[in-house]
Amino acid sequence: MEFFLATKQNGINGMFDGLLGLCRNETGYTLGPLFMSQLKSQGVIQNNVMAFFLTNVTNQSVAEFGGYSTKYMRNPKVPPVYVKAQNSPYWLMKV
Repeated sequence: MEFFLATKQNGINGMFDGLLGLCRNETGYTLGPLFMSQLKSQGVIQNNVMAFFLTNVTNQSVAEFGGYSTKYMRNPKVPPVYVKAQNSPYWLMKV
């Protein structure tokens, strides 16, 4: 799978779902394979899940694909909370 790195951006004026292409299957995206689906079909990841560890600006945030690391959890003995996305083509969830 090919993707690119944008090092500079000027004036994105239209609607888009991000640069990496983490859209959901429900979007009707048909221009190419979905990033997560490709990782799974190529055996790079075992599970079609992603995890995020978000921090403040002084620390490093992390995105993980295919699972999660207990390294970023306050209590690794407590299982993570899975949040189901709402019935929408976009990543919407109730918090």
